[in-house]
Amino acid sequence: MAETVEKIQLKNIDQSDWQSFRFDEIAQKISERVDPAATDLEVYVGLEHLDPDSIHIRRKGKPTDVKGEKLRCYPGDVIFGKRRAYQRKAALIDFHGICSAHSFIFRAIPEIIDPKLFPFFLHSDQFMHRAVDISVGGLSPTINWRELKHQEFLLPPKDQQAQIAELLWAMDEVVEGKVQIVENLSLLKKSKLKDVFNRKVCDKVKVGDISENLDNKRIPIAKSKRIKGTTPYYGASGIVDYVEGHTHDEPILLISEDGENLNSRKLPIAYEVDGKSWINNHAHVLRITRASRYLVKEYFNFADVSDYITGGTRPKITKGMLTVMPIYLPKSGLEAIAEHRLVSIDYSITSCKQYIMKAKSLQKSLINQIF
Repeated sequence: MAETVEKIQLKNIDQSDWQSFRFDEIAQKISERVDPAATDLEVYVGLEHLDPDSIHIRRKGKPTDVKGEKLRCYPGDVIFGKRRAYQRKAALIDFHGICSAHSFIFRAIPEIIDPKLFPFFLHSDQFMHRAVDISVGGLSPTINWRELKHQEFLLPPKDQQAQIAELLWAMDEVVEGKVQIVENLSLLKKSKLKDVFNRKVCDKVKVGDISENLDNKRIPIAKSKRIKGTTPYYGASGIVDYVEGHTHDEPILLISEDGENLNSRKLPIAYEVDGKSWINNHAHVLRITRASRYLVKEYFNFADVSDYITGGTRPKITKGMLTVMPIYLPKSGLEAIAEHRLVSIDYSITSCKQYIMKAKSLQKSLINQIF
């Protein structure tokens, strides 16, 4: 399937019979208002629920989550983030519900554009760049409908639109299939992690007993004083820059020292690092000496470590607390088996994600060739 997708190309598109239309001829702006406190609708979608460069809505909220008038939406409409359009948020709605007032709700005019093609048109560079160009405001630039509705765009004839839409949706179906596989593999890994780190069958060890702390080699550098280079510069949540020089040059494990992510866990809190690296003072540095570095990393990213976090507004794991922290690892002789099982799942997830990136890149290229 990957080979088939990669071979799909559109060349020498003849636009001689294409026509230009104002945006208000292409789509309607739906302005039906709803009070979240007085509606029977059960779904709310805000801009925070939308992923950049995706026509799919993967997260949803409830009307009880928000206050103030919102916009009514219907299946087949498209929600478009009119605030900060450079984030490229536009997604197809497949439910009856309400949406953020910081968005536009668009409904394709089928006499001009095929509704199945419309979401892809909104994700074209031509439309997105125009949307950004006409946005007004400083910190939170916003699109004005009075300006957008007069913008003109070139569209292919209706008979060609259906064929193009069919191609793009076929590609999207392939991508979504891989996305589902990644979700299933992620659930499988969570299940395996519960088995691997089951305290009833694991050895309890202190972090200080299986590692050496190398925090004394860390050197923070202010952004204005960093010299651009190729060495990854790590902070609490991974790579934050690339610099010249290095503070460490060996296989190490980084553990977040501080930051909101210690509580929210939106990102990993443990990272394996090999080779030259520069570590600032927001990540603890461990040389793992008596355990699998990979399994220690997986434990920290899986386990609840909240009992060892101090501080209020700035959560922190101190060096002393990290050293005495107990963790649970597979018994000797079982480590290799556990690691192999988890690494195999990681490999499958990575392969799927790479496929998704390539397929999305091709799809985006085709959209921009068309529009």
